[in-house]
Amino acid sequence: MVELGRMTRSGRADRLRCERAGVDVPGAAQRLIYYLMENGPMRLSELARRTETDPGILTRQVNALEKQALVERRSDPTDRRAAIVQMSAKGRRIAQRLREVQDEVLGGQLAGWSAADLERAASLMERLILDVRPKWEGEAGDGQE
Repeated sequence: MVELGRMTRSGRADRLRCERAGVDVPGAAQRLIYYLMENGPMRLSELARRTETDPGILTRQVNALEKQALVERRSDPTDRRAAIVQMSAKGRRIAQRLREVQDEVLGGQLAGWSAADLERAASLMERLILDVRPKWEGEAGDGQE
């Protein structure tokens, strides 16, 4: 599992996705736009906490994404000192295209797998995620730490 994660998040994989999608979005920025696309707008401080990114580094990454018009920053209506970052329409299109490329690449790599093997692997991955996610995210699970 660790190796699979490394392969899909490697610099080489990031460059391949960008090349095939016809975009220029560094790997760390790809992960940020995916996170925002899946989780919606949020304060910069919350995004930093959830992605376990240093707030200063995250601010620089968001600034770069904002310059590319991939994200938008607005004042938090409940606290004007805070900023909320959200995906722009362009950012959503690019994130979707990068995901499509990832799916195309993975589909090509698994072309030799039978439908039954693919269904079994997908089922086991879903089960693994359901079993691991509550413990990983600090939610109440089965009481074990």
